[in-house]
Amino acid sequence: MLKVGGLTLEEVARATSSTVGAVKQKAHRAYDRLRHVAPKAGGRRGEGSYSMNCHEVTKALAEDSPLTPQAQDHLRSCHHCQGACTTLNSPAPSDPPSRASLRQIAAGLAIGLRPSALWRPRAFFLEHSLASLS
Repeated sequence: MLKVGGLTLEEVARATSSTVGAVKQKAHRAYDRLRHVAPKAGGRRGEGSYSMNCHEVTKALAEDSPLTPQAQDHLRSCHHCQGACTTLNSPAPSDPPSRASLRQIAAGLAIGLRPSALWRPRAFFLEHSLASLS
């Protein structure tokens, strides 16, 4: 209705008995689905190419298989995903942390922590005190 019919967001909202925000959300989701289905102009020859998003690239990185050309294209332009790759490719420490390091980490985590009392609604105590009387 927006693109084909040339209606405004307000007109579509009235026609569908919904809000302008709902129309925007539905249009965004529809465009997003189209981006994943329709080939992108200027893609590789003979190949239906589309742009991947960060979520899809993260899923592809989690799999233990080579990245698709679409994922590689996204990685070339996305600083967030490049940082994730750098982190994933960094070597893991060969030695476990020392006891002193672990104590220092635990002390740092405990700074500012205070014990808290369990909070229960007044009705909880009334129910249990009445139940114990019967």
